[in-house]
Amino acid sequence: MRNTRKTLKLNQIYSYIEEEDCYFALISLDSYDELFNAWDAAPLKRKDLEPDLLEFIEQIGNDIPMNEQIKLSFQLPKEVEDEKKEDTSREAIYHNFFMIRHFIMKELRKNNRKIMVYVIIGILFLSASYFFQNILMLEYPFSILFEGLFIGGWVMFWEAFSLFFFSGSELRHRKNRYIRFSESKIEFQYK
Repeated sequence: MRNTRKTLKLNQIYSYIEEEDCYFALISLDSYDELFNAWDAAPLKRKDLEPDLLEFIEQIGNDIPMNEQIKLSFQLPKEVEDEKKEDTSREAIYHNFFMIRHFIMKELRKNNRKIMVYVIIGILFLSASYFFQNILMLEYPFSILFEGLFIGGWVMFWEAFSLFFFSGSELRHRKNRYIRFSESKIEFQYK
């Protein structure tokens, strides 16, 4: 059973289609060109989405809970209707979603490597600090160095923790939103 309070708030912004069990986001455009970045010289199938449009689509993904499906509907004037451009545009939109997901996955892998390095360095610093402090029992000038190793070790652990739980969490949520976008329905309407 769907949460009624959330549903009422979402229904004020997005329409819900009972038959398709998804939220419906209507985006009005004047031409197919408004879908894509005007500065991108790539062929249509490989063009980047217009940054403002991409930001709007991401906002839709943030607003609608992850357990709900989304249908993106682009409304264009009747006189620009072109089935070939429609198919190519749909393909390009999905291509953008897959590419963004690819770059997010790349960033997640990079973060995971950093986390491993930080944990290893943290263990080495803490081990060195305990070894020198407890085994060698060095006096004042050297004890500052070993306190620095101790603090540095915990800083490395904090960096790993921060990357995994804060930065990594946002990247994982963003990746899941783009998985949902790549599985969502995209339609074109003409008025």
